[in-house]
Amino acid sequence: THSLRSLGRIHAGRLRHYAPHVCARIGKLCDQGNSMNFEALVKLQNILFNAKVHFRLWEELQKRRTEKHVNVINAGFSTFIIYTIQAHFKSLIVELHKLVEKRKDTYNLTSFIENAKIDPDASLKLVEECNDYLDKTKLTSKAIFILRNEVEAHSTMKRAPEESFNAAAITPRDINKFIQSSGYILNAIGSHFFQQKWTLNEIEEGKSVTKLYEAMEAYTVA
Repeated sequence: THSLRSLGRIHAGRLRHYAPHVCARIGKLCDQGNSMNFEALVKLQNILFNAKVHFRLWEELQKRRTEKHVNVINAGFSTFIIYTIQAHFKSLIVELHKLVEKRKDTYNLTSFIENAKIDPDASLKLVEECNDYLDKTKLTSKAIFILRNEVEAHSTMKRAPEESFNAAAITPRDINKFIQSSGYILNAIGSHFFQQKWTLNEIEEGKSVTKLYEAMEAYTVA
């Protein structure tokens, strides 16, 4: 069984698993004298990747939760599907909040973008792209703050969870667009300062959920 300490090691190891070629270059690129932090770029890429994993799993489970063969699981494990959906959504919001928060002692996309904008080597085109990203994601970022601070990480006394969700007014399409836009701006900054391209590919975990439901459906029919 995994202890909490071992879970921490597993979490830290995800970066090496998903981007070993990137990790190998961190030390080399950080020694080039550039004021931008390549390690921060990699950390943020990893956070964004984790967010998309949870989004794809949540999306697939949510989409299929009313299908009849889901009862194969519900019959033996009551509420399993519902609680799994909730767990992935909670993890999704927590990961996205890591990107939009503005603390000085954490890796976050907000600070990373601001540093990129004021770097002497930043081009006018890059600064414009950064400003455009911040402007277009402002409402989604605010929604993420609300859901994280009032529902998913804390339980506010100011209003009911339903009211917090109404105040956030965020849709799955908004979340997906935010993830894609964040991947784009990270690529723009990484390409400009470190000549590093990164692709936020389709997440295989979402496909694995599809296969699970297909197996369940086949079992039900049989």
